[in-house]
Amino acid sequence: MKKSIALTLLLALLGMTRTTWCEEKNARLKIAVTEALLTPDGVLHCKWKISNAGREVVHVYGTFLHGPSDDMLDVQGRTAVVRTTWLREVKADPAYYFPKPEFIDLAPGTEITGALERRPPAKGNAGQLQNVEIVVGYGTDIEKVNRDIQQSLAKGAEFQANAVVRWQSLASSAPVDVVRLIR
Repeated sequence: MKKSIALTLLLALLGMTRTTWCEEKNARLKIAVTEALLTPDGVLHCKWKISNAGREVVHVYGTFLHGPSDDMLDVQGRTAVVRTTWLREVKADPAYYFPKPEFIDLAPGTEITGALERRPPAKGNAGQLQNVEIVVGYGTDIEKVNRDIQQSLAKGAEFQANAVVRWQSLASSAPVDVVRLIR
């Protein structure tokens, strides 16, 4: 009986330790949507803030973090998920055009702000959007991802963003309300 209680307590402590470690790992990069506006013509404008609460430099994948980007918005019910990166590898040949990857270095204790816009897909109903959240990709080993990108480009056999997908961790903002602008 005492052995089973001790084993249960030990497993519980190990579980708590693992959970705490995961929370600290995920908490190193914080993102927030500071403003979300939907125009009458259906364009979603978002302002965001990203801060590094960790102890080391974080490299944020920033290629689609500013301005407009096609096909980087998922509408799930009444929530729009703004993607600034791909969430999974794309099984496709290289695209004819793909922007050069951009990474934003974020030192410990610093933050950056910016704005982006997305147009909901034609099949999605922008008029029903109530919330928006943003997903960003980031990592700490910039040399590794740059090597992997160069190797991927040299081979020319896969979609260009797959090296970033394999490297990145993801951070999401909490959902915020969308404000509708009227004409």
